[in-house]
Amino acid sequence: ATEYGFRADLTNYPGLAPEVKLWNLEEDRKPIAGERPSGGKRVAETFKDWGSGTVYRPWDRHTGPHNNNAVAKPHLAWSKDRDLAFIFEDLYGILVSNGRKVATRTAA
Repeated sequence: ATEYGFRADLTNYPGLAPEVKLWNLEEDRKPIAGERPSGGKRVAETFKDWGSGTVYRPWDRHTGPHNNNAVAKPHLAWSKDRDLAFIFEDLYGILVSNGRKVATRTAA
């Protein structure tokens, strides 16, 4: 896929971190395994299908506390001073870096 959809729960935002899920917008459902981004380690870790079903980033409502992710990576942890652009820039960076890595391998 070249496009990915996301669904965000913003209950009590910005005091509470958003909950962000990869989402099949056309069929209004969680994506199946083949619809998830694949590639490098960062992509695989971010978009793995794990317990809460959210993307696996320290700023996420469920991932932040899981395994102390927010404490281990404070530069990526959620705070009420952050905005939604922070989240989607982070996701965009991960997806684009994966595309560059694949393009580099193909050209080599």
